[in-house]
Amino acid sequence: MALWLSLLCASVAHVADAAPAWTTLQAPHFTLVGDTGEKRLHEIAARLEQFRAVLGRLLPNATISTPVPTIVVVFGSQRSYEPFRPRFQGKTVPVGGFFQSGPDVNYLTLSVDGADDGFGIVCHEYTHLLLANSIASVPAWLGEGLAEYYSTFALSANGKSATIGGIIPHHVALLREHFVPLADILDVTRRSPLYNEVDKRTIFYAESWAIVHYLLIEYPGGETAISHYLTAVASGAPAADAFRSAFRMEPSDLEQQVRRYTGRSIYHSFQYTFHEPVETAASARGRTLTAAEAGARLGDLLLHINRLDEAATRLQEALRLDPDLGPAHLSLGLLLLRQRRGAEAWPHLERAVAIDPASFFAQYSYALSMLRYRADDPNHPDVEAVNAAAAALRKAVDLNADSTDALAWLGYADLVAGTALDEARTVLTRAVSLAPGRLDYRLRLAEINLRQNDLTEAVRLLTPLAAISDDTGVAAHARSLLQSIAARAPKLFPPFPGR
Repeated sequence: MALWLSLLCASVAHVADAAPAWTTLQAPHFTLVGDTGEKRLHEIAARLEQFRAVLGRLLPNATISTPVPTIVVVFGSQRSYEPFRPRFQGKTVPVGGFFQSGPDVNYLTLSVDGADDGFGIVCHEYTHLLLANSIASVPAWLGEGLAEYYSTFALSANGKSATIGGIIPHHVALLREHFVPLADILDVTRRSPLYNEVDKRTIFYAESWAIVHYLLIEYPGGETAISHYLTAVASGAPAADAFRSAFRMEPSDLEQQVRRYTGRSIYHSFQYTFHEPVETAASARGRTLTAAEAGARLGDLLLHINRLDEAATRLQEALRLDPDLGPAHLSLGLLLLRQRRGAEAWPHLERAVAIDPASFFAQYSYALSMLRYRADDPNHPDVEAVNAAAAALRKAVDLNADSTDALAWLGYADLVAGTALDEARTVLTRAVSLAPGRLDYRLRLAEINLRQNDLTEAVRLLTPLAAISDDTGVAAHARSLLQSIAARAPKLFPPFPGR
């Protein structure tokens, strides 16, 4: 009798301590994974798809495709989220959600315990992702202002409308105490102290949000003026000149208007009505993940937030449970490459593409690894590795024709190999059309035109790139290429900045 009772108690304790099951759900533009149950995943999928749709319809000239797929990891409690939160100086950052971009996948994470706070962070960061794809050379103040403006996205109870541009009380409170001259805000880059130092960045975020909120809600023709401003900046005009041309006033004039605006007691917001249903995951069926699959997904998340030891533990356990799990082999191979353990890494990567030949992630990540670790010297390429990467990228593009990074890397592989330049030009042209804000794609396309001796088209692409003010090296590289063209054909091309 005592033995029977002890076994019963042990069984009950095991059930009580068992971790919640993990479920995956495929929405039109997101893959969701969570320990919250399928119903909650459907709710979050609907909010994300509708947020994406609103951005696509409201942002000027927005392109809402993303270079690589986006995975949303939803934690059912703060306790289950704790091991996966970002860390700073060895300490966990107590956020309700975060966005982590990567060369092969983007991760959005949030906890349903703090869903509203977490969702606001996700909306902020996802806005940045779409802006970077859509619009070239977005100034720091406008990028952060728009991201904060859209972070207040709130879906109505019936799901037929959404509120955008809601008030952010802590921004208003801060601006009533502190205000930076708007001329200084306009000059901020992503390397400026005002952008990077925590105490200064808070006021920069608040003031950028207030300027955008005023322009989009209160200022007549604000959306059109912002569009003109972006066009002028992208063409290489100095920020102050672009501002005066677009807004028909001095920065100090707008500063006074925004100061008065933040002193108000009543603010308006924008109500958006969905006249057409937004496609969501409503009809999709979720699937319960095995323990190995869940471990592999969480291990990959840890890999992407650079927690390599913890990632390795989970991935190795996943492979212990299921030695033929392709995603676990893929993630472990990528982790080992990052640790410069190539001899151990490549068998895992090759096993991953053999197990899942129809997996975009496997084909794309394998190809990218080939180009980065075996063919990383374009002047002395490993031809066999380049050709293997190109073959895998063609499979990846067949699986996801809208992955602009897959298209761009295929163009790069063809350029390095030098044997399929027509294909390189075709895929880079498509990448540029899908993501016009990606200046690196335009630069790569210009390099292909140069290789094909189409100097006229190369100059057309490079001239506006050479004129921009950026901190990525694109403009400097464009000027260097234009100088080489000028040396070859000085009478055929007009002067360009820096000549």
